[in-house]
Amino acid sequence: MADTDPTDTDSSTERTTSSRIRRRSVLKGTAALGLGAFTGVQGIDAAGSDAPMSVDPATASEPVEYADTFVGTARAAAAGEGGGAMPYPNNYPGATRPHGMVQLSPDTGTSNIAGYHHEDDEILGFSHTHVSGTGCFGLGNFLLSPTTEDVTEVKREQRELNVTDELSASFWFRTDKAPGGMTSLLRHDHNITPLQVWSPHNANVVWFSEGMGYQTASFDFEPYADGEWHHYAVTYESGNRVAAYVDGEEVASAEDGDDATVGTLATSELPWSVGGAVDNGGEWFTGDMDEATVYSRVLDECEIRALADGESVSGDVLFSYSFDGVNSPSDGDDVADDAGNGYTGMVYGDPEPTDGASGTALSFDGAGDGVGLSLPQLSSTFSHETESAGPGYYSVRLEEYATKAELTATDRVGVHRYTFDDGSDAGFLLDAGYNLGDSGTKSADVELRDERTIVGSQTVPGPFCSGAEPYSVHFAAKFSKPFDEYGTWNGVETSDGSTSASGPDVGAFVRYGDASEVIVKVGISYVSRENAMDNLETEVPDWDFDRVEADATETWNDRLGRIEVEGDDANKVKFYTALYHAMLGPTIFEDTNGEYLGMDDEVYTATATTTTRCSRCGTPFAPNIRS
Repeated sequence: MADTDPTDTDSSTERTTSSRIRRRSVLKGTAALGLGAFTGVQGIDAAGSDAPMSVDPATASEPVEYADTFVGTARAAAAGEGGGAMPYPNNYPGATRPHGMVQLSPDTGTSNIAGYHHEDDEILGFSHTHVSGTGCFGLGNFLLSPTTEDVTEVKREQRELNVTDELSASFWFRTDKAPGGMTSLLRHDHNITPLQVWSPHNANVVWFSEGMGYQTASFDFEPYADGEWHHYAVTYESGNRVAAYVDGEEVASAEDGDDATVGTLATSELPWSVGGAVDNGGEWFTGDMDEATVYSRVLDECEIRALADGESVSGDVLFSYSFDGVNSPSDGDDVADDAGNGYTGMVYGDPEPTDGASGTALSFDGAGDGVGLSLPQLSSTFSHETESAGPGYYSVRLEEYATKAELTATDRVGVHRYTFDDGSDAGFLLDAGYNLGDSGTKSADVELRDERTIVGSQTVPGPFCSGAEPYSVHFAAKFSKPFDEYGTWNGVETSDGSTSASGPDVGAFVRYGDASEVIVKVGISYVSRENAMDNLETEVPDWDFDRVEADATETWNDRLGRIEVEGDDANKVKFYTALYHAMLGPTIFEDTNGEYLGMDDEVYTATATTTTRCSRCGTPFAPNIRS
């Protein structure tokens, strides 16, 4: 069934609300924000009185104009500081309503339950739920990304990094500390970890075979924790053999038919990482590493001995890091892929350069230093100078795509407006398998219902806040213009013209031949995709982005203004920023028809307002400020 034409609106209308100014920079201090207990005051104090701010107190007159939505988006200095159990803050600049189910925000790609870090310089897209109430680490989410690039080409490059049949890895390491707990030296998420040390006497090659589960081949690590350089290599041959080598000699192996099953490796969209498990923020190595190389073939024993003798081995190299060009790495710095394949490595933490097995090595401190491969992905660079935000609104210019993105929201619907400089290449991705945090996605599906409508669902592996079952989030998205082309992806495979896909990593893509402006409405529900559609059509029946934005700003101003304070501008910024953060959660949980999903996985009809995650929130004083 074809959709009806949207009502035309004039997006060029001058917006006069003063609550949004261009962000000059983020506060340098990090807010001490608990998981759901946002205050913001400590972050402002830590920044100091001379730090630039993302609000202008001198021109502010309404409460909403004092709320700084960028406080808490800087990366914390250490685990637990400003980010609960993780070394990151849990706040984001986004489009919300007070206690709204939808929390629409840019995601910059760094593994984190908030999705956004001001230090990052690329935006993957815009997601619809976050940690401030809509999940307990196992977040369900959907990422909508405007793009002018070819998704098929990007997926092809990702496929090349997902070796499933033959694989070899090689690197040098030096440490005088045998790990007492789980430590990953080289890792490709859970599917293949060429070296993971579980205890001083238990080092493992770990692999995951489709339908056969986890397998390991083990050896004693302690003899090699002697402060000297050692060469390590591993080979994997599907259906045959896995073997590990130290200094050119075999130390562990597993053959198909023994106590292991050497099957086809499961694929992954997560990065390879050196010096730790960058994909899940842990398992960090203490020591030096150099010359990390991954091959898409099985090296023979002569080649492994040559590598251990300091010689190079070429042919079928996926990526190779020598670290010779690294001088003083810091957050966000890159290391070059010496194999020439262009797979940049992102440096996390601040590993120290040191003398290596060949040239320069990196010394990892065991507290968050690592190098994570930057997978080919559809993302765009952006400048903080083009960001603009206030409660209920966010915008940014995506430089890679020459596109302006604007976000606003109702309680249950995220509303996007995209303005493309060149509409002939306009397109969108809707990633149904994307999930913030570390839990991954158990299953997802996506369906193109007509030329303007995409619906889908995502199920996360773990129960919601100790509920009975893993829970699902459902979405319904409607576009203001009909698609000219469309398709789906499943893993690294794309299908032009396809209208549905199911699996843990699926999504839909659409393209336009001519579209200078596109508005997208995305409703979510924890009950069903039909409820998500009902939420969308009830709360945003038209295509008037400016109306929704003005209403969101007015709602925030009304809610924040229920507490009046006196004092100087700096203290007003602290107070209203803290109050804004407190009112991001808990979020409502019932749909517009009153239905909600209970913790017993049954659907009920609410007789009062439902919320999620009521601990660590503003509930004690909420009756005084909520309608």
